[in-house]
Amino acid sequence: MRKTKCLVLAFCLVLSLWGCTRQEVPAEPQDEPAGQQTPAAPANQPQDTEGVAEPEQPAQQPMLEMDPTYPLTGEQIAYTVVVPEEQQAQVVLAPQLERQVQQGWQPVPCDGGFCGTPDTLEGRHEGFLLTEWYPDLSAGDYRLSFRYWSGEEDRLDREAQIISAQFQLTEH
Repeated sequence: MRKTKCLVLAFCLVLSLWGCTRQEVPAEPQDEPAGQQTPAAPANQPQDTEGVAEPEQPAQQPMLEMDPTYPLTGEQIAYTVVVPEEQQAQVVLAPQLERQVQQGWQPVPCDGGFCGTPDTLEGRHEGFLLTEWYPDLSAGDYRLSFRYWSGEEDRLDREAQIISAQFQLTEH
């Protein structure tokens, strides 16, 4: 069992260090400024659609999927980051785990170390937290969050957004 834990920790360390490397992402074309719209053709007249681009649908945000409950005695808490089809997201895979208390959400101290460099994700990314990283876990309601930026890597001029999912740790 100890050998397995050492291998898992070594794997997580290598994965964390690998995640710290900066990945280059090609820039996406800029959207039109908000408020500028192409004028509509007058009613009852045929519209010439040749060379007219379809209006872009608003980008969907990534989602965080988790099981609703995990046993307190479990060794890991699994999660999946889902990035909408044909989109990219820059996600900082440094977990922010919080426990619900009467006053709101309280951060849970973590003994693990994480890199603050975003990873470029597309599609589904499955990961897990080792419960041994959080020695103060007890039964209750929790929220896991990650910071992200949609699209291109030019994120310094924009504030990060948050994806979250809630779950319970149970005695059973």
